[in-house]
Amino acid sequence: MEKVAAPDDRFVGLCRCQVFRRRLHHAQAEYGADHQQDAEPGPAGAGGRVQGAGRARSGEVGRSGPSAGLPANPQAAVFWPSRERRATRRPCRLRAGAMRRRPKFSLRSPRLRIYLHMQIIQRSIPGGRAMDGLESANAAARIAGPSSDFSRIPYHLYTDRSVFDLEQERIFRGPTWSYLGFETEVREPGDYITGYVGTTPYVLTRDKDGALHAFVNRCAHRGVAVVRDLRGNARNFTCIYHQWCYALNGDLIGVPMMKGMRGVGGYPDDFSVDGHGLRKLRVETLSGIVFGTFSDETPPLEDYLGPAICARLKMVCSRPIKVTGYHRHTMRANWKLFVENTRDMYHAPMLHPFVSVFEIADAAMQATMEMSHRGGLNSLLSGYRPTDASGARPPPRQGKRIPLEEPDVAIGVPEFPDGLAISIISIFPSCLFTLPGNTFSVRQIRPKSVNEVETVYTWYAFEDDDDEMIEQRRMQNNMFGPAGYVAMEDAEAMELIQQRISDAALEGRSVLEFGGRGTEDRIDHMLSEGALRAFWKGYCDIMDIPVSDGQAAA
Repeated sequence: MEKVAAPDDRFVGLCRCQVFRRRLHHAQAEYGADHQQDAEPGPAGAGGRVQGAGRARSGEVGRSGPSAGLPANPQAAVFWPSRERRATRRPCRLRAGAMRRRPKFSLRSPRLRIYLHMQIIQRSIPGGRAMDGLESANAAARIAGPSSDFSRIPYHLYTDRSVFDLEQERIFRGPTWSYLGFETEVREPGDYITGYVGTTPYVLTRDKDGALHAFVNRCAHRGVAVVRDLRGNARNFTCIYHQWCYALNGDLIGVPMMKGMRGVGGYPDDFSVDGHGLRKLRVETLSGIVFGTFSDETPPLEDYLGPAICARLKMVCSRPIKVTGYHRHTMRANWKLFVENTRDMYHAPMLHPFVSVFEIADAAMQATMEMSHRGGLNSLLSGYRPTDASGARPPPRQGKRIPLEEPDVAIGVPEFPDGLAISIISIFPSCLFTLPGNTFSVRQIRPKSVNEVETVYTWYAFEDDDDEMIEQRRMQNNMFGPAGYVAMEDAEAMELIQQRISDAALEGRSVLEFGGRGTEDRIDHMLSEGALRAFWKGYCDIMDIPVSDGQAAA
């Protein structure tokens, strides 16, 4: 894997260019295909003739002039020639067996530019919407919940759009702490990064006094995205639409033509910039990690995380850290399937057999899973490997058929006491710290829709790591990153689940009985689905979803 550095302006510009080219290519392909006419090749050796009449789409309205060919519904984004053009088009002569060549299009084509613009707007609109209190309560009451022992989970909790909308309101914009980034990512005054809490975009900044701020990335005037870069440095933020200007803390500090011009226009006399700043999040930090919340009812950060997770975060971020790179991974699956997967100790030796072959992890290893805090929403997995008298781990056992050319990919160098080899910290609802071996990463969970989730990897190391350790971490990143064995296999399994449970005509429920039924605070082995049941208990509590009466049948 090549070294992934924090993107600068040139990198961001290149990414934009590549995304734009992909969208343009996609638009040209669809636009050109829609305009290509059917051809009927003549006999061999004879000149075939094709008629220029295209096939009409349902709902099409005949038009001429600049809007000819545009569909009645512009979001349909499929262009067809008007009836007048089709009626007056002359037949063209083609050689035998030939098809009409697809026309070439460029951005000078008005229709293509409209098409591309509509696609960009449509794909940039996040899912989810805000609910008022009564609508939220009614929506929760209508949802059929899990069994009372949490061993049966209805599939509609992964596929119902109303459930997804309620999650945005009660979880991501509710009394929870969400991961926003590392302090080192906004080290200097004016530094900022952007991201999402659920489907809500945010900006994390550091002002000139060194204080951290987070606010919703949406102009208070007309809702335009104020900050459009992934990260950077700025003195203030100005909306491109009407030039409303915001300070680094999200306060509105400038409105063009606020008093009008030459005695006309302008805002009413009682209009004030004080009441039109960007919506802000509460921000707290722990060991250089920044968290934010929308709710005033959220308890202090350390109370929310609990003592076990706080102690582990302080251990894995015990020295000044530096970000070494980023990855993005999009999966066509509900975000809760990803959360479940990170707590599912049962699947690891089954889906990822190489982890046991090379002694990365196996079902018999010493492990603990703690879910005692926040009703089971947060969890901490610890896996231990024996060490010798010097504190070093024995070399990995080589597979008979697939020997490791580089053993350090699997085992690495011990960094933590007591033989701690694997640490997975799941902080509800939005992040996962994954630390197997010498791989250090945090994955931010960004639900995009009811059946799509994006995870953003932030790889980090300690500032005092030497070049050899940096290379060691990068080597193991290949194993656990989006293109590594683990993530690819997990994504495939989750997408297969989402595909099969999305059929509304086939009702069903997950079976979570491995290791028993009901919930517990701690598991001292890897042979249980207790962490999943604990998650669903906490989920139903925060969502206020009623559980079904009785326990699941044996």
